[in-house]
This record gives sequence, C-alpha cells and structure tokens, in this order.
Amino acid sequence: MKNETRIISLLLLIVLFSASVYAFAVSMPYLEGKTMTLYPGASSDFEVILQNMVGEQDEMAQVTLEEGSEIAKITDKETIYKVLKGTKDTKIHMRIVIPNNATLGTEWTVRFKAVSVTEKEGGMVQIAGGVSDYFKVRAGPIPAQLPKEKLSTKTLAVIGGIILLVIILIVVFYNKRKKSKGKTS
Repeated sequence: MKNETRIISLLLLIVLFSASVYAFAVSMPYLEGKTMTLYPGASSDFEVILQNMVGEQDEMAQVTLEEGSEIAKITDKETIYKVLKGTKDTKIHMRIVIPNNATLGTEWTVRFKAVSVTEKEGGMVQIAGGVSDYFKVRAGPIPAQLPKEKLSTKTLAVIGGIILLVIILIVVFYNKRKKSKGKTS
C-alpha cells in the first residue's frame, strides 16, 4: 500500500511539473563569462533568439527588460513576438549604450524575461510561464589599435623598380608591334 501511494504521488508530481515545461526557449550569442565589454561612450547592437523547437504549436512571447534599462533597450517596435513551431530564429534586437562618463570597470546586469502570452476576448492578455536570462556589460578601455605596418624604403624601391620595368617592357613591346605592322603594310 505504501509503495502504491508513493508511485501515485510520484506520478502526480510528474504530471504537475510537466505542465510547467515551456514550449519556447531563449538563446544568446556566446559571450566570454557572459560579459560584454564596451568602452565609455560606445554602443553595440545585440540579438537574443527565441526558439520553439519542442512546442506543438506557435507561441506568442512578450519580452521585457527586468534589469539594466539604464544602458539597454529593446529596439523592436513590438515586444510581443510570434515564435513559430519548429523554429529557432526569432530575433529580439537590443541596443546597449555605455554612458560617456562611465568609470572603467563599472558593470551592469542586463536581465530580460520572455513570457508566454495569449489573447483573450476583449484584447486582454493572459500571461503564462516564461524564461529569463541575463548577461553583464562592463565598461572597459578603448581597444588598442594595431600599428599600421609601414613599408621600408628598400621595399618601396623594389616595388617602384618592378613597376618601372613593367612600363618599359610594355612600351618596348608596343613599339616593336607598331614597327612590325608598318613593315607588312
């Protein structure tokens, strides 16, 4: 009797928790340590991807910023996205802007949440379960630019000599051809 009760309880828990499995997921491009580094005054466009690979139907997802709105914003006109069944490419576009006066080393957390929504009669939106993710943004130094490699005087002289030689050969060839055409006429 005890074993039957445990099995039934376990089955009920499995059924209850299976209802909380979301049909869509969120993915982001790889960031070393989940951290993006931008210098003060810089901006960057960033994409988050919604996927619906296991769902049995199209999903509607509303994406909102939960944290980091002082440096990040969703740039899409609409923040409710249709995530088609079997897809992994519904893009959410964000823009990250680091303030000009940011101190190097300052970090912000950008946290976003995608929740499943359905329209009810009268245009009301019922919010169901969702997923959340985050990444960090750090104010870092301006990337060092690699020095442009200058050509040495010797290299320039060799290149110049080759160009001059090619020009001379073209002129000589042209003159020979012109003379040979004059003799045959």
